[in-house]
Amino acid sequence: MRRTMPIWALLALCAVASAQTESMRSFEPSGWPDTRVGGIARRFVEAFHAEDEEVMRRFILEYRDEESLQRMPLEARMAQFRQIREQIGALELAALRETSEHDLEVFARSQKLGMWLRMRFQVQESPPHKLAHFTMKPSPPPELAEKEFDDWETLGQLVDQVLRESGMPAIALAVVEGDQVVEHAVAGVRSIDAADPVRAEDLFHIGSVTKSFTGTLIAALVESGTLRWDIAIGEALAGVDMRPEYQDATLEQLLQHRAGVRPYTDDRIDEFPDTLDRPPSEQRELFVKQVLSQEPVGATGEYLYSNAGYVVAAYIAEHATGRSYEELVRSTILEPLEMRAALFDWPASSERPDQPRGHYGSPPELRVQGLEEYAWHAYMNPPGGLSCSVEELSRYAALHLRGLRGEDGILRAETIRRLHTPMSQAGPGDGYASGWVIEETGVKHWHNGSAGTFFSALALYPQDEIAVVALTNCAGSAGPMLETLVDRIHAAWVQRAAAR
Repeated sequence: MRRTMPIWALLALCAVASAQTESMRSFEPSGWPDTRVGGIARRFVEAFHAEDEEVMRRFILEYRDEESLQRMPLEARMAQFRQIREQIGALELAALRETSEHDLEVFARSQKLGMWLRMRFQVQESPPHKLAHFTMKPSPPPELAEKEFDDWETLGQLVDQVLRESGMPAIALAVVEGDQVVEHAVAGVRSIDAADPVRAEDLFHIGSVTKSFTGTLIAALVESGTLRWDIAIGEALAGVDMRPEYQDATLEQLLQHRAGVRPYTDDRIDEFPDTLDRPPSEQRELFVKQVLSQEPVGATGEYLYSNAGYVVAAYIAEHATGRSYEELVRSTILEPLEMRAALFDWPASSERPDQPRGHYGSPPELRVQGLEEYAWHAYMNPPGGLSCSVEELSRYAALHLRGLRGEDGILRAETIRRLHTPMSQAGPGDGYASGWVIEETGVKHWHNGSAGTFFSALALYPQDEIAVVALTNCAGSAGPMLETLVDRIHAAWVQRAAAR
């Protein structure tokens, strides 16, 4: 089974200053720039592909400075590297963009996932010229990476243009201003095998955006006094056998990926028996007991993205209330926000054939997801199992915008702000709060999600009181294009507001 796996989350969240870009050129095996940054980029790619992982260890020691290694120790970087390499496999280099002798972008395709990645290398301008910043993020194909999509007046015009240019089966967009969904648009087809058009009320699987719903549920239980942010796993699950390293990790550390719990972001489930014949809460109980018996992959307090950590957090909620996670989310969030159609499953099934189908691959090479070929295990609902419509997700975004501007809703404003506050102020993952990525300036609070056949992106811009939602029923290179669209839609709305 494929898991929710946002590539960005497997790397340290770091900011890279924008630069004046030069034209892109195709990559040739001998075509690395004869510059310091070109040499470091070449050696990184060689280390990434080396059979002996000690090559990457030597690369890190040689090209990362002491301050960087203090923020994220060597062994934590190696654990992160193993996770990334296992997820994306070999890299097929395609194009380079030289911004300066100290700054280089490399476009590559993951042979395992079939998706495009953009790596950015920036080295120190003064000796010893070590690696100052590095990012690896999903990307549209090189020929679409800088596509402007700026010739539109309405979201309806924009979705039509994006569908023509990108080859996505369907796309849904929405903009929230304050408490109101001011515009939304959908276009395309539910499946490339049929001409059935997608509709505004149709559901899309939102993957890891579900994590913010789980965080919101936990926050509601904290408000009610049922749980505490600082309750330790050992206290919350007294009587459950677990390794001693997990005893003192807190509920909030679980939500911020700092409890040392194994990621469970890969395709392998052979270590955990199939339990689809059991109720979801029983599945989670068995899964959590296994997870907590496994050796941690990092020290408590260190950032390492973990789907399993969210399952443990949800099970703590179930253990404290005697109610299932799904029931708790529905009564606490979905019903108050009138998200009546939202459900924990794929949108389409044999019982719901008239819903969007997911698609494997990247446009134009797409294959329709079969109704029964990719079962979603219910124990994984807390990190990535929810499906909803674009308008429903917009109402959820409005809830968080309201809290961030200091107004109470179904949660108090101070509780919403706690959800959007990272525990760590320095080091890897310091932008990850409880289900939200908070960019360094605080201008953008966001999350994306994909379990391989849909893609979702939700972004809040609190200073402008704007939120943007983007959904599609394919993944691969379509996802990064949506994320680019989200920022451009926000910028357009800000300009329009200034012109009013």
